[in-house]
Amino acid sequence: MSLYPNRYAGTCLTCKTKVPANEGFAFKQSGSWVVSHNSDKCVPAEQVKAVEAKAETDKRKELTEEGELYYPYDPDALPLLRSLPGGRWNGDKKCRTVSLDAGDRMRLLEICDKLGVTVPESFREIPSDEALEEARARAEAARFVDDAGVEHRLYPFQKVGVEFLAVRKRAILGDDMGLGKTVQALLAIDNTCGTVVVCPSSIKLNWEKEVKRWRPDLTPIVCKGRKGKRAFRLPDEGEVIIVNYEILPTWLTPVQVGETDKGYPIVSGTFTAEQREILASTIVIEDEAHRGKNYKAMLHKKCRELGRLAAKNWLLTATPLMSRPTDLYGVLQMGLMDREVFGGWKGFVRCFQGGRHGYGGAYTFGAPLPEVPERMRRVMLRRMKDDVLKDLPAKTYTTVKVEPSGEVKRAADDLWKQYGPLLGTGLLPSFDQISEIRAKLSADRIDGMTQIVCDAEESDTPLVVFSAFKAPIKALSKRQGWRTITGDTPMDERQEIVDQFQAGELKGIGLTIAAGGVGLTLTHASNVLFVDLDWTPAMNWQAEDRVRRIGQKASSIQIIRMVSDHPLDARVQELLEEKIKLVQGAIEDTVAFTPKAPKAGTTIQAESEEDFDARMAVVREAQEKIERAQQAAAVIKIKGLVVTDWLGGERKKAKRDEADLTTERVALIHEALDYMLSLCDGAVAKDDAGFNKPDAGRARMLRMTTLATEDEQRVAERMLSRYHRQLSGLYPKLFE
Repeated sequence: MSLYPNRYAGTCLTCKTKVPANEGFAFKQSGSWVVSHNSDKCVPAEQVKAVEAKAETDKRKELTEEGELYYPYDPDALPLLRSLPGGRWNGDKKCRTVSLDAGDRMRLLEICDKLGVTVPESFREIPSDEALEEARARAEAARFVDDAGVEHRLYPFQKVGVEFLAVRKRAILGDDMGLGKTVQALLAIDNTCGTVVVCPSSIKLNWEKEVKRWRPDLTPIVCKGRKGKRAFRLPDEGEVIIVNYEILPTWLTPVQVGETDKGYPIVSGTFTAEQREILASTIVIEDEAHRGKNYKAMLHKKCRELGRLAAKNWLLTATPLMSRPTDLYGVLQMGLMDREVFGGWKGFVRCFQGGRHGYGGAYTFGAPLPEVPERMRRVMLRRMKDDVLKDLPAKTYTTVKVEPSGEVKRAADDLWKQYGPLLGTGLLPSFDQISEIRAKLSADRIDGMTQIVCDAEESDTPLVVFSAFKAPIKALSKRQGWRTITGDTPMDERQEIVDQFQAGELKGIGLTIAAGGVGLTLTHASNVLFVDLDWTPAMNWQAEDRVRRIGQKASSIQIIRMVSDHPLDARVQELLEEKIKLVQGAIEDTVAFTPKAPKAGTTIQAESEEDFDARMAVVREAQEKIERAQQAAAVIKIKGLVVTDWLGGERKKAKRDEADLTTERVALIHEALDYMLSLCDGAVAKDDAGFNKPDAGRARMLRMTTLATEDEQRVAERMLSRYHRQLSGLYPKLFE
């Protein structure tokens, strides 16, 4: 039985004395709650043994060779314990079972060391296999020499990334922008496999270039269009098929192929037996995997089907949570990792403190629990630039305010008057309305943008200009020495423009955030101008980190943001900051944990016989004092009753006249009252001796007053006068 700290006052089961509230212990005995003092003289022996056994269990912090992790309850440790790879609670053994797979070993050891858990020494030697050893060898030997004759090799953190991917069937490489996710994925590829790379169309040629640089033993093939010789196909051994999301084939579209026993539909792509066989030995890499965040989109469904049958499926993205919590769940679903991280949708909702608005309403979410980023580490490796490349230049932000012109200001004023009060609660106008006014504000900043561009040209400073809208970028396309990239720019031309800029042949480059914010390297510049910002914070981070990447030589990165001097634009900036905090809490934060010393737990105090006797003497003295006080209070009450109630009644019942209460008569009244009380209570009806039952109780209470007052003496005298037959022989003077 469990022993708990007592919360309520009660009587000790053993010594029968009072146990004050919040002292001693409480436990169940024969189905009822009882209490005892904190003493081995009062706590039953079987309870003492149970407490001692529990104390030993509470000290246990151990991972067994069978993968059972024992750890005492500690709410501060729960985020880490819940993020254990393969972790499941075993209610029978009161422990957690964990994954012992080689791919999970590094994460398992990391958490155990953080928690101060004892680990079998054999676990420190992570099992290796042929694929891992080959990946390590490739990462160590990898090198290429650029056009300037500079040799490039992998950084130590990139070698760790290669190993991380090589041993995992499903994983996310979530490194910060510019840390070389592409090269890490390429060097993790087993050269006996075929590979499919799915990526945005703007970076297909960049993937081709990186394959030729880092994996000359592989053959890159870039797909173009849905039909013809360059349409998508599955790879042969040693091939890397590079395809953009939009032209994935229709046979990947899932259709219903059956039902489960419970009637749920079974869906699958329309694969042939040959395609299934090829995919079983194919590695699928999905770059900028956040593109698949919408689980309802066909892009998401096709990628999920492609990765489901693949030998390995790796997702590359620096922004797995673009804007809303559901974006993260969509990315995990696409890679079939949602259950491994959160256990399913219900676990995800709990971790983001979500719920529905009314029955069947839309889900809303709060801040992520501390365990969320730790759970993500089950499947994701994420490093930030400031942690692994400390010599990269820091980013400095400058805000340039622009006064909106008359017409645009009036439109913004109207919208602010209509929605201003709502914006304070986080609500916004319709998407179309807010997009329209933001587009107008962006176009209104072109003159201010031109001034900044002219200053950069005069100082011969390469400049990268971003905008979420086309108007500012279109204006730049007319300037001499500038080229631009938008969604309309052909893929081949995009790479040509980037190469020109990197070679120093352009004064600057203008890009829409959607078209140029991913996959491009623009390290020739160290100055970035944002005419406006994208509504999704991650898109802005992606864009600004086109210049802060490996290869950047500048000592600092200057980022200029243009904003309109209007409360509507100011509130939009605040909402963007709130989204940034959500992303950091879900992906980047870590649980700071310091192992605590073992708690004393529930300890039973040892007590000698002498100490027990002394304690009981103190308890008895205190109890007697309480009883004396209670008796005194009762006497006071009785005296009041004698005076106010009893005297009149006894005078009416008496059959003899009252005599004077002399000293001698009062002494006889005392003796006679004691004599009558010494006889059997209420026995007068049986043996004609003593008081009758009602009078016996009243006489005892009367005796407690000690007959100190004349009224009390008179009550006793009148009561005794009614027992003439029993008392006249012994006390004749009372009846004279």
